[in-house]
Amino acid sequence: MSPALRPRRDIDYEDVDDIIGVAAELQAVDSERLSVEELHEVARDLDIPEQYVGPAIAELRRRRTAALAAGAARRRRRQLWTWGTLTAVALVGLFAFVDCGAVADAHHAVLQQRAQVVNVMDRQRATRATFDAAAGEQAAAELAGAENRVRIARRDYDAAATAYNQRVDGFPGALWATLRGLPPQVPLSNEGGGW
Repeated sequence: MSPALRPRRDIDYEDVDDIIGVAAELQAVDSERLSVEELHEVARDLDIPEQYVGPAIAELRRRRTAALAAGAARRRRRQLWTWGTLTAVALVGLFAFVDCGAVADAHHAVLQQRAQVVNVMDRQRATRATFDAAAGEQAAAELAGAENRVRIARRDYDAAATAYNQRVDGFPGALWATLRGLPPQVPLSNEGGGW
């Protein structure tokens, strides 16, 4: 291979300080270690029989392996807890989003039923105006039918109002009603709905 194609093995000057620093760290770590023979010498100096040094090394390794395994198990539990919490938050958020739409839908149903009651009451007034002066079975049947339609419309309105009031009674329905500018409750037809 020609000298021009050979990779350079030179070290950049700005890397020298970093390399020397890492080398010093490695030397410091290595100087804090003992060889197995040096460990046996220390045991002899402390009057510990050599037969206990090997099992002690094995026990220390076992304990460290167990500690690493316990740490890994704690990390897994923490990760599962984190994912579980995130999942629960996502489900609550989804429920809240769906509930927000349900509150708006319930209020819309109340408004529709209210408009129906007003419409039926207007038709009842027109029927009364037409048949009030007239007498007979047809007039009585028309007036009774108009009153019945008003009663049915009010019943349907009350059902929609009750459903809305139940939906916004408590969390998160009350929050969604407030955030969307919807009333905290709507009156029933017998509570002075302002017809």
